Order: sequence, then structure tokens, then C-alpha cells
Amino acid sequence: MKRALRANIILIWAFVVVLVIAGITRGLNSGGMGTIIASTVSGAIALGIYYVPFIKDEVKGTLMSTIPAVMAILLSAQRGGDASLFNIYILTMVMQSLYFHKKMLSYYGISLISIIIILYFAAPGTIVSVDADLVTFVSPIAIMICTYVVLTLLTTWAQHELIISQNESIVSKEALDKIEKIFGEISKATVLLSKESEDGTNKMEKGKESAVNTSTAIGELSKSVESAADSVSNVRRSSYDSSKNIVRIYDIMESINDYFKETMEKVKESGIELGNVS
Repeated sequence: MKRALRANIILIWAFVVVLVIAGITRGLNSGGMGTIIASTVSGAIALGIYYVPFIKDEVKGTLMSTIPAVMAILLSAQRGGDASLFNIYILTMVMQSLYFHKKMLSYYGISLISIIIILYFAAPGTIVSVDADLVTFVSPIAIMICTYVVLTLLTTWAQHELIISQNESIVSKEALDKIEKIFGEISKATVLLSKESEDGTNKMEKGKESAVNTSTAIGELSKSVESAADSVSNVRRSSYDSSKNIVRIYDIMESINDYFKETMEKVKESGIELGNVS
């Protein structure tokens, strides 16, 4: 709606410029001044309506289309009827169709066509000159009616396509919401998996550290066992050496004892021999 309002205000002022130039070309004394005043006032009013903040956009759109049509009717009445201004009537219907609102276009088009027909029969010389024949009026009003029908069909089709687009947009939005939800779940699962992986890594590090400590303890125990084995071996060796020494001493003592016995026997034998000699 905002975009259509901007387009219409630009279109209105474009025609204001064209009509002012046409009025100047026509001559100020030959109705040109009326054209300039009517077009300028029409453009100024439309611009004022466009910038009024408290008027709804739908109302603004209808008023901006109606003002040029009213000014054209007044200008035609001033000239005693001007069939060339039917172009402005048709233009205002085109402006109204830019809003793609079928009801607004229907109300406006039917109202404008009805007013022009009523004025033609009720106030001769207002829409076309009094001297003009019926064809001068029928031809432009027929074109105006055909234009209205075409614009109504286009607006209807545009509304239909707009509804389809809106429905597709809703479906797309729902699908997008589902996709975003799925991605959210995936993101949560990824975070959880990352946390579990980190916990597993920490546990593996702790297990590795524990294994290293156990291996170290086993190594130290192995060294202790080896040292104990060496000590036992030394004790055995010392015991063996001591046993050998004891055996050797025993043998020496036996030898001394035998020698002592042998000596005592010799002493006894010598005593006996001395006794016999005496």
C-alpha cells in the first residue's frame, strides 16, 4: 500500500506538470489558466493527504484517486464539456487499481462511471459539449467501462495470486521453522556430544595417568624384588662360605686332635721304656 501511494503521488504530479505545460501552451486567456490552477490545486491536495499521518492508507488511496477526477469534472464543466478529460478519469481508475484491492476498485470505478453518466444526462455541457452527438460521449465512456472491467479482472487475479503467495509463504515459514528447530536439536546434540567426548578424553587421560602410575609402581616393586633376591643370594653365598670355613676349621681341629693323640702315645711309650731301664 505504501509503495502504491508513493507511485500515485509521483504520477499525479507528473500529470500536473503535463497539464500546466498544456495550459501554458493553450494560452492563459483561452482556458489555460483554469487548467493550471485546477491541476496545481489537485496535486497540492493529494500531496497534503499523502503526508497526513492519522488517515488510513486505504482512505488516502481512494482520496488521492478521487481528487484528480473531481478536478477534471470541474475543469470540464468550466470549459463547457471536454471529452478529452476522459483520459484523466481512466487514469484515476488505473491509480486505484495499483492498490490491488478489488472492493476499493469496484466502489471507486462504479461510483465514478455512474457520476459521469448522471452528469451527462442531468447537466448537459458538463462532461461533453452540448453540441456533441451521442457517439462523442458513448465512445469514451465505453472505453472507460472496458478499462474498469480489465482492471477489475487484473486486480482479482492479482489478489488470487497474492493469496496463493501468502499461503506458500506461510507454508515456507512453517517449513523454515521446522528446519530451524531441527538444526537447534542438532546443535544441542552436537554440544552434548562434544561434552561427552571431552569427558571421555578426560577419563582416558586419567586412565592413562593411572596406568603410568601402576606401571611405575610395578617397576619399583620389581626393583625391590630384584634387590631382595640379590640380598637372599648374598646371604646364601655368605652362609655357604661360612659353612666351608666351619668344615675347614673342623678338619684342622681333627688333625690337631689326631696329632695330639699320636704325641701322647709316644710320650707313654717313652715312659714305659724308661721304667724298664731302671
